[in-house]
Amino acid sequence: MRFLIAFLLWASPLLAEVSFPSYTQLDSKIGPVVVLQVDQYTQQVYVNGQAIVGLDSKTVNLHGVYNHSADGSQTILLTTHHGGNGCFDDWIVLRIANNQLMPSAPFGGCGRTVRALRLDTQGLELDMHSNDLTHAYITYRFGSAGFTAIAKLRDDTAVAPAASGRSVTRWVGSNPSEVFSDAAERVRFRTVMADDFLNDLRNAVSVSNGVIQQGDYVYGAGCWPHTCNAVRGVWALRISDGAVFAVIWSEGGAARIAGASLAGLPTRMQNFALTGVF
Repeated sequence: MRFLIAFLLWASPLLAEVSFPSYTQLDSKIGPVVVLQVDQYTQQVYVNGQAIVGLDSKTVNLHGVYNHSADGSQTILLTTHHGGNGCFDDWIVLRIANNQLMPSAPFGGCGRTVRALRLDTQGLELDMHSNDLTHAYITYRFGSAGFTAIAKLRDDTAVAPAASGRSVTRWVGSNPSEVFSDAAERVRFRTVMADDFLNDLRNAVSVSNGVIQQGDYVYGAGCWPHTCNAVRGVWALRISDGAVFAVIWSEGGAARIAGASLAGLPTRMQNFALTGVF
């Protein structure tokens, strides 16, 4: 059975992401778009019987065909899933105009989800969650003018830093990366580190057994996904005054430290900075 999908999806303000249907075959103006299994580990996209170079992966899902009345063009949305233990999933858009097929470069990836989709007479826009803490989201546009990606910057300037006491202990038991989803905590951490450190720290603690409390400190320790042997991180919040400290340890390199000198870190973090063991 073939499908022609030409409708508008959008995200409700109450929803975090858009859900898409998945297909193995769709109809386009230049012929069927089909996903076929070519061997045990690979699926390939074919358009009108021709394999499209670069559109092969462990799994491929077609999500829809969208029509644009201004020039009679179409946009096809799909995702590729490469498998393995890395972060390699990608979104791809195929634009069909004047009987030509123009694939976009892979974008999104690493589990990024679509928070909104907008369709107009000339093209399609996707708002996608970003792994950069300075971004609220990224808008990818695909249309007659080409492919663009514009980041919507997050504005935390009117937010006060998180406080001490309960504002610190509330994180006990959570994943250490969750703290960075809180605007007041991002502002607190930025009092002792730049945005590049903040982004790296979030990644460096994201694989974890959870935030713990020990004495006057709450600790969030973990490692970088898929590279736990090479990159690890710890942040600490002092319960009594809300002070923040952080260390990113990398195998074979000097530890990156924020919030104090090595000697001024909590004792447990001093050892971590030197050995990578928490």
